[in-house]
Amino acid sequence: MSEKSYQLRTLSRALDVLAMIETSSQPLTMTAIADRLEEAGPVIFRILKTLEAKGYIRRDGDSKRYLPSEAHDRLGTARLLVQVMQSLSGSSPQTVEELAAEGDRGKSSVELVLGIMKDAGLAIVSQQGEWSLSPHLPELSRSQSTGQLLERVRPVMHKLFEATGETVALFVRSGNLQVALDVMASRQPLRYAVEMGSVFPVTRGAAGKACMAWLGEEEINWILEDKALANERVNRSRLLQELADTRARGFAISFGERIVGAAAAAVPVLGSDGSVSAVIAVTGPASRCPKPRLAEFGEQVRSELTKVGVKVPEIKPYPDALWSSIAGSKL
Repeated sequence: MSEKSYQLRTLSRALDVLAMIETSSQPLTMTAIADRLEEAGPVIFRILKTLEAKGYIRRDGDSKRYLPSEAHDRLGTARLLVQVMQSLSGSSPQTVEELAAEGDRGKSSVELVLGIMKDAGLAIVSQQGEWSLSPHLPELSRSQSTGQLLERVRPVMHKLFEATGETVALFVRSGNLQVALDVMASRQPLRYAVEMGSVFPVTRGAAGKACMAWLGEEEINWILEDKALANERVNRSRLLQELADTRARGFAISFGERIVGAAAAAVPVLGSDGSVSAVIAVTGPASRCPKPRLAEFGEQVRSELTKVGVKVPEIKPYPDALWSSIAGSKL
């Protein structure tokens, strides 16, 4: 399979799913769709949830089978999506009104398409309401498909799930966000879990810090200076120190950053090119997961990934020159 960005592949898969549902003579289950497309179930689950939320498909009564919705001109929307991508790729950032005026497009349709693109990590919007393509599309290329990634790490996730008794999740980065791609929720009465497809700022939580700690100077600065994260009120000095600590120990930890009362440890999964392709996090109540136990989780995740031949980052601090450059005078 040729290398494609994770977001573009997800978009292509969503269109495949939509076409399959629309052309089927009977309602289809998630399992049937995943089998026909030879795609991982969690990936199809996220796509179906997104298509249903956007009104493109509906459930057949109370069953788990899906039918096409009559609410939208889907072919027209698909064409508009391509047109908007072309407009954004060849100009400076534009507002919804400017994009709608170009080619006499309907404003509500443009807003719908931009929402789809943002959810897929293809577009970003500034505080001023100006839209542009994500600057991270080239860096998001993967040597593995989503299905292949899940196939490799899911046995490790299951082993960690059984060994720790806590929630285990797989996150991928989309620009300045982290997306929950797969989740195994703890069976314990008191637990902390996120739904598949949930999105959080990459500056928050163990999963985000595990990803950021091994990014380059340019990427880290882009995230820290991104106006879209202005409401996060990131403490740059503290975050940079936490990233340095993460590199030095080989995993990230957090307490109450995404969910009040929760604690987590997270380890990056490296692709064949050495870049972070995903993050595995173990999350539980802080009362059950003090710092020493989180350290055990972090070491366990690294160990289990290494056993099955999945690359994890080396444990080493930032080079002095790089650290000084990233920290700069803004500390």
